[in-house]
Amino acid sequence: MKQIPLTNGGVAYCDDADFDRLACHRWHWKRGREHWTKYARTSAPGGRHAYMHDMVLGDHGFPMVDHKDNNGLNNCRDNLRPCTNSENQRNQRKSRKPMSSPFKGVSYHKVDRRWQAFIWLDGKNKHIGNFNTAVEAAVEYDCWARVHYGAFAKLNFAPAPGDPGRHRLTLPSGRQSLLFAV
Repeated sequence: MKQIPLTNGGVAYCDDADFDRLACHRWHWKRGREHWTKYARTSAPGGRHAYMHDMVLGDHGFPMVDHKDNNGLNNCRDNLRPCTNSENQRNQRKSRKPMSSPFKGVSYHKVDRRWQAFIWLDGKNKHIGNFNTAVEAAVEYDCWARVHYGAFAKLNFAPAPGDPGRHRLTLPSGRQSLLFAV
């Protein structure tokens, strides 16, 4: 892995095999439209801009490129994957906006005084269930995300090393949750 300096501070990362092709450009970081992710960008002929991740992957036939680790400056090939807009949205971190819960897919329902879990499926916000604690709701969100989002799931809790794939988890309330590894 090599580092490429950015003109407005910081560095971007790329594989050794791509370094010579990328290092001949002047790169700077530019924030994405949402979630404040920084991406390495350069000026291209005709006043257009080119992003480093697009130059690394080339013409891949998909509308977007996803950074698996959510670091837009990490342009190593093993961190990049072509994706659709929907797949890219699934891998986003929880918004930085002040929310009632620190977990993705979880919010507090003031009237019921319970935690709710939701997931975005088929263009609709699907209610997963109500829970006594935010952790229970987050675990259940993770279960659904692993099943429906697959490799693009951004989980609240990292899977355990050597995760066997499918197992039952007993939540603090005694409720059983089925987890799937993808």
